[in-house]
Amino acid sequence: MSLRRAFLAGLGAGAVPPVYVPSLRPPTNGVVRQQLQEFGFTPSPDAPYSGHEYTLDGGATWHSLIWTAVEYDYRNYPATTVGVRAKATEFLPASAVLWAPALLMPVFGENPAGASYSCASDTPLSGWIFSPQYYDRRIWVKVVIDGVDRTKILASGYRQDVRDIVGNNSGYVNYSYTVAHKFRDGRTHTIYFTPDDLIPTGDLKSFSIS
Repeated sequence: MSLRRAFLAGLGAGAVPPVYVPSLRPPTNGVVRQQLQEFGFTPSPDAPYSGHEYTLDGGATWHSLIWTAVEYDYRNYPATTVGVRAKATEFLPASAVLWAPALLMPVFGENPAGASYSCASDTPLSGWIFSPQYYDRRIWVKVVIDGVDRTKILASGYRQDVRDIVGNNSGYVNYSYTVAHKFRDGRTHTIYFTPDDLIPTGDLKSFSIS
């Protein structure tokens, strides 16, 4: 008995042998370029540059690409949120997705953890902030209390942990601020920090002082 007959006999009467369906090979070699705010990749060998599409929301929506990089804005992107794939063709479905790793740190840093701050304490609030466009630039931070700009402070304290993650950042990214005594009046106030000379498109954490 030939191999073909043996294979078909093993399927049983009336069975349909499996059909091989070719698929598009996915893009490869994903690389995060933080300073440029982009996720680069090597195109699929089965599709031109324009035959790729990207997602910034985990695959809920897809957008066409014309070059080999996905640009992203001032936000946090968890792993498998930013991805790229070869587009479906008339005959073949889209390729598997090349996902970016978790992107890409809070671009404008982080405010102090927690939802509240005790006015009875003189412990300063601190966090860090940097610009992905100007890695070594020290950023002025506005202190906003109850929706009013109160003062500006320079983020100039050294943070080795941030430098280790970012790579070529100078590390002088930390800011610190102690809430003025006049706000320690038993009422609830809201405070947050924001870049003074840059416009963020992501959210910075706010928290109450009481």
